[in-house]
Amino acid sequence: MAPIDLNNAAPQRDFATIPPGVYSVIVKVRPGAAGADGVLTRSNDGQCELLKYELIVDEGEHTKSHIFDQMVMRGTSDGHAKAAEISLSRLRALVESARGIQPNDQSPEARQARSLNSLADISGLRVAAGHGKNWPRG
Repeated sequence: MAPIDLNNAAPQRDFATIPPGVYSVIVKVRPGAAGADGVLTRSNDGQCELLKYELIVDEGEHTKSHIFDQMVMRGTSDGHAKAAEISLSRLRALVESARGIQPNDQSPEARQARSLNSLADISGLRVAAGHGKNWPRG
């Protein structure tokens, strides 16, 4: 293989972090080719299916910053099952934030508002997302 001269390549993008806080973000599902509705991505080893998504900051100093994340939705191990439980809780929090539902509200209206026809339904939701450590941004 011939040497590769990287001297003329552009420097790597700045991957600064977004400081801790609460941000208004838009959820964008990154479709895959697995799962009943085709929005999940199979892991490289084929042992689990992931919901990949990004959060796009839509207000303030960090507008248009993207935070990439994923959730395990199902898999073959006990660890995957536990991760899927955690993922469902995170999905619930996203939906409750977007739809203004209090976590302890068990009214028929709140229960209906927590229902999704597909995981793709979370795409486009505007939610308040907070964190206690720096997020890498893209």
